[in-house]
Amino acid sequence: MDFQKTMQGLGILLLCMCLALGQSLTHGPVVGAVTSTSAQMVLRVDTEAEVSALLSTSPDFSSPLPVQPVVATSDNDYFVKLQLTGLQPATHYYYRIVVNGQVMGPTGEFSTFPPEGQTTQFTFLTGSCQQAGDDPKSNIGNIFYRMAKENALFLLHQGDWGYPDTTDEEAGRPGDYFPLDYNRVIQSYYARYDTTFPMIHLLRRMAVDYTYDDHDMVNDNSDYTYPGIANTLK
Repeated sequence: MDFQKTMQGLGILLLCMCLALGQSLTHGPVVGAVTSTSAQMVLRVDTEAEVSALLSTSPDFSSPLPVQPVVATSDNDYFVKLQLTGLQPATHYYYRIVVNGQVMGPTGEFSTFPPEGQTTQFTFLTGSCQQAGDDPKSNIGNIFYRMAKENALFLLHQGDWGYPDTTDEEAGRPGDYFPLDYNRVIQSYYARYDTTFPMIHLLRRMAVDYTYDDHDMVNDNSDYTYPGIANTLK
């Protein structure tokens, strides 16, 4: 046996194992842009990787539907958007994330909309903010757990998904400081998908639609005249 070649082969194997172990899901996923036959999923990983998903109408993922993989790259800060197509109307789906062939993260759920023009009854949730203590028994945090138990079709989030301007004020800077640098705007997105916030329990149960509010944009009670608004829109 060639000892040198054997050790080289072992080194390559260990390197591959380390690379596989190093891949992780850092933010998301969240599901949105839902129609009766499609949806979109956004998530972030920590390194360049091929990202896909397992999608099924059964919680045991029998007969999973194919999801076209997308390569996460540094150009998009390792965020990816998966296109979920060929879905059935008014159907509940379960999903798991797949990174380089490895299933990662907890199981999520969402439902497709009924066919356009069809009269039906459904429940949806609406609210704002997300940064509350992650404690099901607390007076602040338990609202997210309670809402997650509703059999809702989607969550309409009406803004203040984060408070980057408040963070600036606490650091002694003006509230409109963060959007002056586009990199700080990118950082504000991390908070929206932060899995330590209890709203993640809603996002794992249903799709979300989202509208900006002042804190998401530039500053408290802000409008289009504030400096940095171009970076926010970008």
